[in-house]
Amino acid sequence: MIHEIQYPDWAAGGELRPIIWDDEAGTVEGEHSLVPLIPSFFEARLIAVKGGVTKLDDPAHTPEEFLLILAVNHRAGDDLDPRAVLPDSLKDITPRSLDTVALPDDVLG
Repeated sequence: MIHEIQYPDWAAGGELRPIIWDDEAGTVEGEHSLVPLIPSFFEARLIAVKGGVTKLDDPAHTPEEFLLILAVNHRAGDDLDPRAVLPDSLKDITPRSLDTVALPDDVLG
């Protein structure tokens, strides 16, 4: 299914910009500045935050994990920006929790 999301783009002064996610194909497109970066989260299957990482199972196809990518990249947490405009297909979906696993000190440098 194709989901069109309007999400604040802080690289454009907070203006709402589209992110179009095809959860079946596992692709994204749109004018939002995150669009070129999102496939790297799909490939890495993790989100790095201060002090640790959250492993993802299948963010290219899982709504809860896809929405977590958006939340983390704007608010450094796991809540979506309240100005986000989600399609009906995603309105009742809650982003997955960060569930951060701490990295050993020698990894952090």
